[in-house]
Amino acid sequence: MSSLEYEQQREVLSDEIRTFLYSDKAKALAAANLKLDLAKENDDPNEISLAYLNIGTVHSKHGEFEDATFNYQEAQAIAVKHENLLNEAKAITKLGHVQFSQAHYKNAIPYFEQAKDLYTEINDLDGVSKCINSLGTSSMKLGEFPEAIDRFFEGLAIDESLNDSAGIASYYANIGAVYYYQTDIPNATKYSKKALEIKERLGRNTKLVGAYINLGAMYNAMLKEDSAMIYYHKGLALSNELQYKNGQAISLTTLGKIHVSKGDYAIAEEYLNEALKLQIEVNDIANIVYTYRELGYLYQMQGKYEASEKALMEAESRAIKDDMLLELQDVYGSMSELYRETANYKLALDYYVLYSEVADSIINMEVQEASVKAEMKFEFDKERLADSLAHAHKEATANLELSEQQAISDKLALEGDAYEQQENYYIIGGVLLLIVIGLILFSLMQKKKDNRLILAQKDQVEIQKKEIEHQHETLEDQHKEITDSINYAKRIQTALLTEDAEWERISKDHFVLFKPKDVVSGDFFWAYHNDDSQLSIWVAADCTGHGVPGAFMSMLGIGFLNEIVSESGITKPDEILNILRDKIINSLVQKNVDTQQKDGMDIALCVWDRKANNLSFAGANNPLWIIRDSSLLTQEQKNHPKTVQSDGLSLLEIKPDKMPVGYMGDNMPKFSSVEIPLHKGDVIYSFTDGFADQFGGERGKKFKYKPFKQLILDKQSIAMKDQKELLDTTFENWKGDLEQIDDVCIIGVKVC
Repeated sequence: MSSLEYEQQREVLSDEIRTFLYSDKAKALAAANLKLDLAKENDDPNEISLAYLNIGTVHSKHGEFEDATFNYQEAQAIAVKHENLLNEAKAITKLGHVQFSQAHYKNAIPYFEQAKDLYTEINDLDGVSKCINSLGTSSMKLGEFPEAIDRFFEGLAIDESLNDSAGIASYYANIGAVYYYQTDIPNATKYSKKALEIKERLGRNTKLVGAYINLGAMYNAMLKEDSAMIYYHKGLALSNELQYKNGQAISLTTLGKIHVSKGDYAIAEEYLNEALKLQIEVNDIANIVYTYRELGYLYQMQGKYEASEKALMEAESRAIKDDMLLELQDVYGSMSELYRETANYKLALDYYVLYSEVADSIINMEVQEASVKAEMKFEFDKERLADSLAHAHKEATANLELSEQQAISDKLALEGDAYEQQENYYIIGGVLLLIVIGLILFSLMQKKKDNRLILAQKDQVEIQKKEIEHQHETLEDQHKEITDSINYAKRIQTALLTEDAEWERISKDHFVLFKPKDVVSGDFFWAYHNDDSQLSIWVAADCTGHGVPGAFMSMLGIGFLNEIVSESGITKPDEILNILRDKIINSLVQKNVDTQQKDGMDIALCVWDRKANNLSFAGANNPLWIIRDSSLLTQEQKNHPKTVQSDGLSLLEIKPDKMPVGYMGDNMPKFSSVEIPLHKGDVIYSFTDGFADQFGGERGKKFKYKPFKQLILDKQSIAMKDQKELLDTTFENWKGDLEQIDDVCIIGVKVC
């Protein structure tokens, strides 16, 4: 195997591990083991060590900490044997994370310290910073806030020097968490927002889930429950999208907590139990305690005191076992309140004392001073300089007083000799005068020096201010240019999309619902009608990506369809897709390119022969739906598992070919087509996946295809234009305050 082939196979397997890490443990583990076998075959100790790290990470993300530890230790042993300090540091860091994930925060600290020393030895500042962050988080979880805040600001300085946006965002989030635990909500919110702004720029990943949940917690602490729910739902929607179970669980717990406060106990209990199930599945120890505590409070509010006590005692037992100080404080508070409400005043007092002891050990002036010291270091240094000058002035004054006393003593000792006394008096007086003048001159010179320093600082500030203003103006100009360019691209794309007049020639009763996610779209629709042949052809297509990249692909697709159909006269749907695929591959030079399986489009293509009243369909991943009077169905159509029937109407689903219009290897199969006889009153629907895949509703889940089918089937009594409005309204109501995740395109054509 050549080195290039080896590298390519490694990259493919690494991509598979990343893709399935949270969503499919079996596939991720299979890819990691294949990567290990590949490294062993090529006798590559560096990659063998990294492969063991990959296997350990898969186990760790799914709560299998014993298996994770074994593989991390294997990775460490191989790294030590081959004197690979970088991989050794990575393995030790991972072992620390295993301890942290089990809420063994004290046990985690030595691992992070050891890894930090190794990263320092090889001058890997990024690794050093990550260890400092982990050490700070461990200290925070132990309630050691002064140490935590010092570490966070120390690591923040490193990541700012490295211009590491992800690291900076992580530190902002953790600094916000310290302020949150100290009930300083304004500062907690400020840092949480700064973290969110950066993480949103970095893309939709698990770190962004944490940012949404953190900010939701800040709004909840300010009693702004509606705002908190928006961010919790965003966290849940993104967790569902990423199939990130830890994120799903904590989002459900936080939403359950708000529903308890709103009195929606049934919904709250459903959320909390679902969260607990997920947390137990992934062995999320810290949040299991949190959810048990919230369940205890829910049952207390419902008057189910035995269930409440049982849940809280489970939370207490787990928190004590793993020395979880912060969680224990909350549990003690909840138990004290429970026993007070049930008139068990002795236990209420006992738990209140425990609560107070833990709280006093966490919230104290030392923490606040540490926070201020870390955040305001520059001001502290300035004050220290000013104190030094004041001390020097005080010392000079003391010397002056001492000189005066000495002069009086000399005068008394020499009063027998008047002449000498007078001479000494003049000498001492002259010396004193010189000292006073010297002090005055020193003070004036120092003040002048300070003034020059202040003026220089003011000049520097003014220069920096002007630089910032210039950068701001430059950014505004660049933003305007980019926005203008995108808007111009939108005008071009809109001009290329088929006009309504062409659709009117196909059918008077039709609609096209087109909702781009961004200014420009990766979805597109295209239509063509020929009066001579009485053929109507139309397409609903979903290109790779959305926004600007998707828009370029859509313009390419529209141009090629015009060439194939309008200019070359090709009208068979399977031939159109085969030629379109060839043109896309040739234009993008996709063969043997890393992106070869990513560039293309999913399409539903219809050709309606109006003379024969027959529909030919070819699909690339996207199916076709036809609504028809149930009495006109064949027995085979009635018995088909995909057929949905309601009130005398049926929805037929025509399957597509399971491949995109794009490169799929050297032996790509040809597209096929299906012939469907049409009947008057049939309604033909083609669409992309944006509608069904949209997250929303109360639980932030996908709309999905089954409700989408039922929605269309139930609304056949209304006109096509009204169906469009209904679909649009349903989509917006379902989405709510969540982000639209993809472009939407739905086409409905009625056979008149």
